[in-house]
Amino acid sequence: MYGHFTSGQVSGSSSPRSEAPNLKSDEAAAVKNIQTEREMLMTQNRSVAEYNISLRPKLESLKTKLATNYEEASSLKTTLAMDKSKLDALRGELSLDTVSVLLQTATAKTEEDAEEISDQFFDRKMDVETYLEQYLNKRTLSHLQLVKSQKLNELIRAQHSQAQQSNQQTSYNWGSGSQGGSYPAPPPIAQPGSGVPYPSGYPYHTGGAFQMPQTEKRKELQIFWRIAGDLRIFFS
Repeated sequence: MYGHFTSGQVSGSSSPRSEAPNLKSDEAAAVKNIQTEREMLMTQNRSVAEYNISLRPKLESLKTKLATNYEEASSLKTTLAMDKSKLDALRGELSLDTVSVLLQTATAKTEEDAEEISDQFFDRKMDVETYLEQYLNKRTLSHLQLVKSQKLNELIRAQHSQAQQSNQQTSYNWGSGSQGGSYPAPPPIAQPGSGVPYPSGYPYHTGGAFQMPQTEKRKELQIFWRIAGDLRIFFS
């Protein structure tokens, strides 16, 4: 029965037993590699955790700063809303026409102050240096107020012109009805004059070089301007 097997076949039948030790050694190497990798990962995780812990004070500081900035932003937002409400209220109370009248009144008051300074100088109640300083300041302020008043009047005229055109367009639309009837157009809106109105009794000028008032002290005025020399006041 056993005569048919050769010696090579008999020796080959024992090969599975000889491979078993080799498989165990491979498994041991794989287990060792896994342990090494595990230790490396634990070391890396420990390093990352320590770094994150070191950043905790900075994170707390940034959180506190963020909360402070948020409170400040909320306070500024509330203040802005209150200021906007006040501005809207003032804007509703003061129309352009009202502002124009107030500005013209202020301009007239500045002109009066300049005339009073001139009278004090002519009465020898003020020296030349003081007169030049105060008078030029008043004239400069008056000129600025005058320019602002003129610009504001131009804006008012532009708004009135737009309103008039809108009313005319509305009248035309009403007049083109289905029955062909026409409706009277509304009266045109009165526009302010091109000049700036001033209270009567004061010779206000709208541009060009300022002309000093003609008074009985004209001779003193001529002497003053001769002393002033090249001093000139231009109001463009």
